[in-house]
Amino acid sequence: MKWHEIFDREHEPTEAQVRDFVSTPLFDALDEYLRQTYNVKPKLAYSGCKMGGDDWMGWNIKYKKAANR
Repeated sequence: MKWHEIFDREHEPTEAQVRDFVSTPLFDALDEYLRQTYNVKPKLAYSGCKMGGDDWMGWNIKYKKAANR
């Protein structure tokens, strides 16, 4: 089942649900590295992009540095 079929625009996943779906310890290591190195927190955003079919639509995790850096 595809990500956007499990969590549509009206159903935002929790951090735990994202980790369960990704299902790799590499994600935890990358997330921790980004948080510690750049002092950022992940933010979920929904994308309705259908570039190349519907593989790209759904909830995305974005890490954004503060503007004053």
